[in-house]
Amino acid sequence: MRQSTLILLVLLQLNLYGQNIDNRIKDIRAMYQERVQNKSSYTVKEKDITSRYWVYDGEGDDSESITLTSYFSGEDIVIIEVKREQSNMWFSRVINNEYYYKSDSIFFIYNVTSTSNYVHGEKG
Repeated sequence: MRQSTLILLVLLQLNLYGQNIDNRIKDIRAMYQERVQNKSSYTVKEKDITSRYWVYDGEGDDSESITLTSYFSGEDIVIIEVKREQSNMWFSRVINNEYYYKSDSIFFIYNVTSTSNYVHGEKG
């Protein structure tokens, strides 16, 4: 009896822990949606933090640019976007990292990478 009670308590704790995770995920989704819906109302500051370089390696030139965009609600930062664009004669790549904040702490990070390959100078 004592052993089955202990197993029941452990299973109950695991179930409650799972509910807390589900609630936390719902909270994060709600905060993310709020930021996305209000994005046009935030104060925007954009800065080019590029380290541009041109390298001739016999194949072509490489380039890179990095843009940092910060979104503020009053004095509080709510979103930071870092957009990195890379290209050469073979491909182009755009990497977007988005950091979502609440009370000066990151609560969600969203990352998207898109790549285009070129075939003989044409996008393929």
